[in-house]
Amino acid sequence: MKAAKFLVQFLFVLLVSTLAAASEAQKHAVDLYTASKQSTDLADAARGTLTKATSSVATAVAASTKLRILAEAQNSEVAFTLRAWSA
Repeated sequence: MKAAKFLVQFLFVLLVSTLAAASEAQKHAVDLYTASKQSTDLADAARGTLTKATSSVATAVAASTKLRILAEAQNSEVAFTLRAWSA
């Protein structure tokens, strides 16, 4: 009888310990999920920022190219005018 009582108490303690461990594991799983979600949100924000930066660089390159073309056109115009005056 004592052995059966001891076995029941042991199994009860084991059950309580297992439930406590499962509860702790669930808390860790929630923490990991939260961290993963925050990481995903940060990655999405970084991706958006990178897209905007890439667009800004493309705009700057296009503007620079236009300015260079205008400068070359003005230089050609000045050279043509100087040649016309010197002739």
